[in-house]
Amino acid sequence: MLCELEHFHVCLSAELGNYLTTDPNLPPDVLTKAQRLIVVLVHEIINGSASQYYELQKIKATQRANNLQQALDEINEMVRKRGELLRTTSHDLSGSLSTIQGAAVFLNYPDKTEQDRAQIVQMLNQNLGKIRSLLTQLMDLVRLEAGQEILTIESFDAAVVIKNLVESLQPLAEERGLLLKGDGAEQLSVQGDPVKLHRIAQNLLLNALQYTKSGLISVSWASEDNFRWVLSIQDTGPGLPTGTVSLLADQLKPITEKGSIFRENEPNALSTENASAPKLPPATVPARASGEGIGLYVVKRLCELIGASLDIETRPGLGTLFRIWMPINPLQ
Repeated sequence: MLCELEHFHVCLSAELGNYLTTDPNLPPDVLTKAQRLIVVLVHEIINGSASQYYELQKIKATQRANNLQQALDEINEMVRKRGELLRTTSHDLSGSLSTIQGAAVFLNYPDKTEQDRAQIVQMLNQNLGKIRSLLTQLMDLVRLEAGQEILTIESFDAAVVIKNLVESLQPLAEERGLLLKGDGAEQLSVQGDPVKLHRIAQNLLLNALQYTKSGLISVSWASEDNFRWVLSIQDTGPGLPTGTVSLLADQLKPITEKGSIFRENEPNALSTENASAPKLPPATVPARASGEGIGLYVVKRLCELIGASLDIETRPGLGTLFRIWMPINPLQ
């Protein structure tokens, strides 16, 4: 702008000089007045340009301040939700430890029958398993938050990884009286981290097996196109608690292909519009425990690490469907 203004000033002065050559008898006061007008014009242009620049800088500064404030508010909200998640997990740990302490006291009562003692030992084992699971998930979360998880990209068959996992969990499903079904392509060659894939699928399947009291758990996988493939895990459990869903909702990557399995006008029935989704009977058990949130948050962070997108659909009494879209080759 200053360069253009300087050029404009030089042009006016040159024109004034040319005019003097054509009319050498020009009175001195006219020349002085013309030079003064040129100076006033240039001064006004400089003042106007400076004022406009100042206003633009104020607008940009205000926009930057608003953007920073919005980012700070989002960070504070994320910290608050993470704090709620950790407080819930701490509460679950404290509850399990109190149950174990009470059961240990009852074991010392001499009037307890063998049947009573067997029930107390079973209670101890269940709560110890829950504590071990929560501690493992917390350690996984700490490693993810600290950036200590290393992503190893290699060629592998995703179908083999998932089928082997489903087969390994069949005894647990049979013990709980559940039908665990795996259905997908015989081969699915991809580039990625097979260990992270195994952890994601295992975490979701173990949660489904824990909270589903009756019915079916379905696992399916398929290549969607040349760039990504999808893994789906669906159960007939009680559905996710509202707190867990709201905790993850703002942090999940947006999904354009919803294909909801639930009818909007029939909240207690599964949609038949999605032919690939099995039609599952409703469950009548209570909602899942809130302690599941830490495991789902670990799954969400693992998905981010491998470049996958996670989508959750859940309805109380009907079940939950997890869809994970994964890149076939994250390096492309």
